[in-house]
Amino acid sequence: MQIGAHAQIWVAPFTGDTLDLLGHVRDLGFDAIDINVGELPPPFPAAALRRRLAEAGLHASLGAFLNASRDITSADAEVRHAGIAFLVGVARLCGEVGAKTFIGPMHSEIRRQRVDPPAVREERWKRCVEGLAAVAREAERVGIRVAVEILNRYESDFLTTTADGVRLCRAIGNPRLGLLLDTFHMNIEERRIGDAFRSAAGHIHHIHTCENDRGAPGSGHLNWIEVRDALREVGYDGICTIESYNPDLPALVERTSFWRRVAPSQDELAREGLVFLRGLFGPSKE
Repeated sequence: MQIGAHAQIWVAPFTGDTLDLLGHVRDLGFDAIDINVGELPPPFPAAALRRRLAEAGLHASLGAFLNASRDITSADAEVRHAGIAFLVGVARLCGEVGAKTFIGPMHSEIRRQRVDPPAVREERWKRCVEGLAAVAREAERVGIRVAVEILNRYESDFLTTTADGVRLCRAIGNPRLGLLLDTFHMNIEERRIGDAFRSAAGHIHHIHTCENDRGAPGSGHLNWIEVRDALREVGYDGICTIESYNPDLPALVERTSFWRRVAPSQDELAREGLVFLRGLFGPSKE
């Protein structure tokens, strides 16, 4: 298993001025890094990021999410087209920087909270499948994988369970497109996290790990033995990224409702989580 760290543990947004973070993440002992992209062109030089990733020996995944003006499930065709164009652009950017996986809750507008009639919801579903099928085709062309993240009920009104995600993967039917499963969201939505992982066998492309409070894995009440055993059963041996946030970044705090500090420092959170996950999964095979 390869262990990654999300750049948002330290910085947001990730820019050309924060490229030194890559060396820091490497020095802490991580194998990989997740980096969010909120706009195109990105606020960092693609060529420089590719070079620095190679120098640090880190695998990278680029992430993106959708807002109201880019919701691919929208009834507004212009909004849908804007969302698909953005996602396709980030997929291309993955190829430019050498990232192997495009991750994130790219299925619909994040934090949308509405009760749709069944007919409206079904139309949203069809538009989501159509939009993400286009993204999967671009991923195939670029040579990357797509990992659609399932969120909890407070952050999405559309896809909130692993079962939803598996249904989406089957509807699209492109092996380039799979799921990002996150222990924070699963702790809220799944009755048994291990069973949820097992139900997604063959569709898991990326994992986010953190505790019930977004703290370092191992510092809260999640059953990590259950997580480990389920991932072994389904044969997952990819990247498990520690995802948490920096409470000193007001814009990030407001967007994520991350109202309190969960570790003495961001480095300590990362180190503690890395030690725990190495002990849980064993050393990286690379």
